Amino acid sequence: MKKHIASLLAIAAATLLLAACGGTNTSSTPVPKPDYTAAKLEKALNDGKKVQGKTVEFKISKIEPDSAFGFNLETGKHLNFISKDGKDVKKGDTVTAKIKKSTSIVGSWVISYSGLKKNGKNVASKAIDKATTTSKAPANDTIPTDAKHEWFFNAKKNVFYAGNETMTLTKSEVRDGLDGTKVLVIYNTIRNNSSKEQDPSNFYMVINAKQKTSTSNVDLDVGMMNSDENGNDPLQKQEDNLNNALLPGKTVETVLIFELKNTNPVTLEFSNSNFDTIGTKEYTIK
Repeated sequence: MKKHIASLLAIAAATLLLAACGGTNTSSTPVPKPDYTAAKLEKALNDGKKVQGKTVEFKISKIEPDSAFGFNLETGKHLNFISKDGKDVKKGDTVTAKIKKSTSIVGSWVISYSGLKKNGKNVASKAIDKATTTSKAPANDTIPTDAKHEWFFNAKKNVFYAGNETMTLTKSEVRDGLDGTKVLVIYNTIRNNSSKEQDPSNFYMVINAKQKTSTSNVDLDVGMMNSDENGNDPLQKQEDNLNNALLPGKTVETVLIFELKNTNPVTLEFSNSNFDTIGTKEYTIK
């Protein structure tokens, strides 16, 4: 009887071993489900949720390979995925990416990312037809007039060099904004250093204004000027210059406008094309 039981156990063990070793394994490592679709990501951003480190799947609706701030993949209503290098993708491709940083710019979202994938495979970088950075920021106070240097902020000269464009800060003041608000107006000039038309309003992507409240250090929204006695925007010309295409080699006077929370100082943060802060400037509010 004992021999019979032992034989049955041996047969059962052998059967299990053969099933485990001889069976065909058709399973594969599952692709992780992304945290967001483009639509859900945009809603989360508009709701103020933290999305850094999350993944998103989106369909590329448009590609701007030589935007002022890098290789731009557009999707959804107002989403722009920016990278320094070109990517081997095309319009209509569905890709996934890991979010590094997101910035709200006049109703749109500019997002830096890593780990771009298509069909579960890493997307290769590729060369793009744009000005090549050939040298670092000048060691002296010389401000380049071409687009071939690393970005920098020169605090002494109040100059933000951003490759294709250069902003020179001139003066600032607090003025009446829309609906009883107060706004900080920062006057400046912008020069196009490139050989192509540029959009000066892209500076809002890489200039962030912060002001402390009683509990937090908050990002300030873009402000709007109050109309004068004739119903006109007193800074309309400068605002138009900011939003019109700037021709190569030309310079225009523009303004940045931020809606204030209180009378605490405002700190401007200047970022490079990877959205890393490279300089700051503080404004006293009177």
